Parts: sequence; structure tokens; C-alpha cells
Amino acid sequence: MSAVLTSKKVKHCLVRHKVAGEEKISRAVFYEGKTFVKGETYASDEGREALQHSRDFFLANKGEKECLVLECKKGFTLWYQDDFAQIVKKSKTKDLVSQIDLKKLVTKMRDIDGIPIQDRRHKLTVYPRCFVGSEAVKWFRKKLKLSKKQAVKLGQRLIDENWIHHVLDEHNFR
Repeated sequence: MSAVLTSKKVKHCLVRHKVAGEEKISRAVFYEGKTFVKGETYASDEGREALQHSRDFFLANKGEKECLVLECKKGFTLWYQDDFAQIVKKSKTKDLVSQIDLKKLVTKMRDIDGIPIQDRRHKLTVYPRCFVGSEAVKWFRKKLKLSKKQAVKLGQRLIDENWIHHVLDEHNFR
């Protein structure tokens, strides 16, 4: 396919699919009965490059898989056909927080690019090796693509299931 489409021509959705052997939920589009997962983005002045990449992908896959080029305000986005992606129903997307594996999440939170854990001072008291809830919310939103409400709900779930706790055990997650 070598035409540039607009968002009005496709249906946006979330899909469950495997990336490097791990199941993920990602943004996708549905077009002409096929599901496409989000790929690279190109600046507004790189439309030709985006189209060429789409054509190259199509030819490399001998016409069996397509790559859509969607034009948006900031430029162009490539969307790759994924025959194994499953569209997630809306009711499931709202409860995405309950589907997150907390053990894996906590491991990622502790990684080098995780939430900054350090000694904190509040008033005259030093609290060793902790993080601030607002930093966790930002991290959840960035890394897991959650809304603010979902990020707070995830933080509360971590407290409820005893993965984290408030330094004084006095507050819910906020």
C-alpha cells in the first residue's frame, strides 16, 4: 500500500499481542478488516521517507503484509499489519490496571531506568530509600501509557497487595 491515510479512515483501538515473546497491550488501528500496530513516526517533512519505508516493508514481505502510513498533526506514523493481534474490548481496557503483573512491574520499578529511590527529607525527618507517589504516577504514565487515574489506581493496588507502603503507613496512594 502506498497511499497516505488520515485518522478518519481508520478505527483506533487497543490490541493484545506479543513483542519479543512478551505479551503487551498496544495502540493499533483497524483498516479494511486488518489490524495494524504502531511503528515508527516521521516528521511532517519526511512524508516521502515514510512512504518509501512502507513500500519497502510491503515488498520485503512479498505483498503478504501491509504497512499503513497515517498522517497526523505532527507528521506521519507507520502502522504494521499484525495478524495475531487481538483487539481488546473496551470493558477490558478500563480495567487494564488489574491485568498488570505486579511482580514484573516492581522489578521494572527497581531497574536502573525505574522510579528514583533515594533518601528523602520531610520537615526534619529523613526517610531512607523511598520514592514520592507523584514520581511513581509520572513513571507509570510514561512507561505503561496509563491515564493519571489508572496510574493512581495502580499505585493503590501496589499498596493493597503489600508491594509498597507509605513511609508512615498513614495514607492511601495519591
